[in-house]
Parts: sequence; structure tokens; C-alpha cells
Amino acid sequence: MNRYAQYAAFLSFALAMALLAGYYVMFHVFIFLGLPGGILLWGATALTALLFMAGMGLSAVSDNPSLRGVNIALGVWTGFFLILAFILMFLDIAGLFLRWPDYRMVGTVALVIAAAAAIAGGVNARFVRMRKVKVPAKGLARPTRIVQLSDLHLGPVNGLDYFKKVVERTNRERPDMVLITGDFIDGRLADDMFSPINDLNAPVFFCPGNHEEYVGMEEFLEHLGRTKARPLLCEKVELGEIELAGIDFSWRSADFDAMISKVVPSGKKYSILMSHGPPAFDAARKAGFDLTLSGHTHGGQFWPFTGFGRMFIKYRAGLYERDGKRLFVTTGTGTWGPPLRLGASSEIAVIDLG
Repeated sequence: MNRYAQYAAFLSFALAMALLAGYYVMFHVFIFLGLPGGILLWGATALTALLFMAGMGLSAVSDNPSLRGVNIALGVWTGFFLILAFILMFLDIAGLFLRWPDYRMVGTVALVIAAAAAIAGGVNARFVRMRKVKVPAKGLARPTRIVQLSDLHLGPVNGLDYFKKVVERTNRERPDMVLITGDFIDGRLADDMFSPINDLNAPVFFCPGNHEEYVGMEEFLEHLGRTKARPLLCEKVELGEIELAGIDFSWRSADFDAMISKVVPSGKKYSILMSHGPPAFDAARKAGFDLTLSGHTHGGQFWPFTGFGRMFIKYRAGLYERDGKRLFVTTGTGTWGPPLRLGASSEIAVIDLG
């Protein structure tokens, strides 16, 4: 099957799933609001499915700044749809054991809660907090400050102005180095989208994430090469008392041992590994890295995925310690998909070693 056939098959599957989900949600909404079904229900189902796909897919086809407000609105609507769908599933499951006194009233409350959550999440996503993290680092003669940026997902939602503000706030922290741990891009590449990197008042290093692969790694690196950022693709550098390494992204845990074997620390300096995916930590600590920095998880980004993350993701967010080695997983500086943040904030991580 060629790539166009695969793309068509994926779109067909995605549309079918969106239609099923749309029918499930709209069927309940029509009951709550006392609306007649028939062709009106099917029209609402089709519109819901198309808006959902638009909200999830515009980042891949649109880079027009004038459409940023439309992209954000569609994304917030998509978040509302997902939150409502999960609330409805909870109500249906609970309804197997409970008898609702007034199902329409319960459903109307669910609609209000989902709408309020989506709006609150959309507003919260526009605020990036500064997260201060202290990491003990024996052997360093002087304290070292790192700013970690990750998962900015620059594109139709978080654009050039957003990145410029992140750079301004980063400079205020006076870091010794800035480390960007992947998923810099979301959608199509533009000529000037990485230019604010050159305004950072510290050396900048980068390791790739899965979204760099989606846009094409060679083309991405060509654009990044116009800035002072240095990509570390299974490479390491010495920065005074620190040995810094970066590896590529992989979905397979088995790949981490092979990649990390190329950048094993010497053991003579404090060692840091940049890996977009936190599962690399287990291989990194065994190889002797003192600190691993990752992102990728977004901390779940918004409910209910924040709850699923706590249950199913080993290293979801925050600082972890195993066998005297440490991992820090940032919740990310931007958002992907629906631009919502509920239960996990966007952040600029300021990491003080010493």
C-alpha cells in the first residue's frame, strides 16, 4: 500500500470513529435538551465529527496566523467534545448501578460542567508558569542553572509571538544553558519560526521528539540550523564541569540501550542526558547518567487524560529518583491537540543544580 492509500485509509478510519463518537454524544445531547431526532440528529452528528477532525487536524494543513483564533476556538470545542464524551460514558456506566431521578437534569448539568471545564482549560493553557526545581549535584564547584523547554508545538496555536514571550521569560532567569527536549514543531515549517532562539542569552541544545519526525527530520534540522541551537542526535559535548548528551526519539524501549551506548558518560563529570521520551531513564541511569531530562507526556495535559496518566504512565511528570540517579519530566511549554490545560500546567522549567 503506497503512502497516499495509507493516508486515505487513516482518514477513512478517523472519520468513521469521529462519526461514531459524534452520534454517541449528540444522541445524549438531544435527549437532554428534548430535541427531536431524525435528520436533525444525523446533521448534528456529521457536523460534530467534521468539527472534531478540523480541531485535531488543522495544525497539519494551516499555518496562517490570521486563522489562529479559529484554530484555538476549534481546539477548545474539540476539548469540550472529549470532556463531555467521557462524562457521558461515566454517567452511562454509573446508570447501570444507579437510578437517576431526572436524567435530563443530570445531562444538562453534565453539559454545563463540560463547557465550563473547556473554557477554564482554554484560558489556563495561555498561562505558562515558571517551575523551579532543585536537583542535588555533587561534584559541581559552582551551582548551574538550566532552563528546560519542551513540547512547545509551535504552529497554528502557539506561534512566533508565543515563542518570543517564552524566550523573554527564559532570559530573565539567567540560565547557564537552555535545553529543548523535543516536539518543537506542530504542523508545517516556516522560515522564521525558530528565529527567537538567537535571542536567548545562553548556549542552546536540542534533542528531537516524535513531531520533528512527522514534519521531516532533515527539513526540520535545516531550519533549526539557521539558529545557534545545537542538535544532539546521539552525541555528547563537554560544557565545563558538565557532560551533556542527547538521543533521538523512539517508541521502542529496546532502542534506548543502543542509542545510549553511543553517549555513555565518562564518569569524570556530572552527566546529563536529554531524551524526549522519559522511558529512556531506566537505560540512562544504568549507563551512569546523573540526570535525565524529558518531556513528551504533557502531564496528561487535561482531564481525563491527566487521570489516565497517573494510572498508566510510569514517569508522568515531576522529579524522580532511582539508585541515586534522577529524572525530571516537564509537563511541557505548549500544548498539542485541544489547547486546554486542566490538572497540568504549561511550564518553563528552571532547574538549579548544586
